[in-house]
Amino acid sequence: MNDSSTPPERERVGPILGIALALFFLIGLVGALIWQRSRTVDARETLGAWFDTSALPFGLAPVESAELANGDLILRLVPEGGAPEPERRTPPPAKPDGDKGTPFDWTAIEVKPPGDGPCEVFVVRYPFEAAAPRLKQLFESFGPSSPEMIPSSGGRAVLDSGDLPWREWSAPYVLEREYEPGGTVRDTIRVNLTREKTAQVCFVRFPRGSSASPKKVEELLAALVPK
Repeated sequence: MNDSSTPPERERVGPILGIALALFFLIGLVGALIWQRSRTVDARETLGAWFDTSALPFGLAPVESAELANGDLILRLVPEGGAPEPERRTPPPAKPDGDKGTPFDWTAIEVKPPGDGPCEVFVVRYPFEAAAPRLKQLFESFGPSSPEMIPSSGGRAVLDSGDLPWREWSAPYVLEREYEPGGTVRDTIRVNLTREKTAQVCFVRFPRGSSASPKKVEELLAALVPK
């Protein structure tokens, strides 16, 4: 007889799959998710299996982990006791057909300068044999690169790219800003932690309305000692 306090397997898998859907929507790979065959994994065990770390900065702690049917492994970290971030604004009503109105000026959106720590971190490990096209999409194939190119309905633009030091390696990174319908923005920095036979990417999301900081990501990477 099942303990009523223990949720069914499908209910436990649901939250992490929702997170995975959001993550893969960001990189255009929603189709990789197969709900029925995904399973949850102990988040602390995943962190310990991948990295040798005694403490993470910004109060980050492992909270969820999942293995997807396509072989991807996902680890999610969030700050313990973190303050709630600003809400996403409600998009304005749709205009009548043929009425384009005044284009939205994304350059006028106020964004806090770099300084805030991340509000959420995903580390995704891909099957090495199939990782090359996905890594190319994430770190070589870019779309718009300025807010002037974003339509009023919103979108994403790559604002910066380069390399960050990670132990004895140099890790490529991309800073992408999401322009959300309604007039809010959210920054994400993704870092390629692939080495030898391990294909791995870290996605660091910053609070809505705050500019991403590569220096903050560098601080996080310093705490992640690969095994």
